[in-house]
Amino acid sequence: MKNRLLIHLISLTVGTISIYLIMKLESEFLGIKNQLTEKEFSELEHFAISNLFIIGLFFVFVSLIQFLIILPTFNLFSQKNKLTTQKVIIIGIVLTIVFGTFFGLFFTSKELGVVDLLESIGFGLLVFAIFYTTNFFTFIKLSSDSQKSRIN
Repeated sequence: MKNRLLIHLISLTVGTISIYLIMKLESEFLGIKNQLTEKEFSELEHFAISNLFIIGLFFVFVSLIQFLIILPTFNLFSQKNKLTTQKVIIIGIVLTIVFGTFFGLFFTSKELGVVDLLESIGFGLLVFAIFYTTNFFTFIKLSSDSQKSRIN
């Protein structure tokens, strides 16, 4: 059980790091700074939230999901010897759709209309798809390595 918790923590951390790297790339190439003049950017700079704070909140949020939803679900399937890669993928797809849509609905600006809502939901789906793909790929890889080491 301790080994399983460690595997979940490592996969959670790898998924969060992948989102942080994407945030850094996005802010470097497509960030708001490119759309504003230097004067406008300097006026808004004191309202900016650091990427590390945002990724910290993301880590706390997905940690709660990981340990309150995913870990019990995986343990339930594991006890019945029915945790397969296909079920892990289905769980990831469902979580991506649910939390990506929630993310989009929560962070959309109602004043900007339906287009902003669709963009926000699309961005949320992208973020959670990348996160869960990385997270679950790491989980599957570490779990299979762990199983091999127990057999040998």
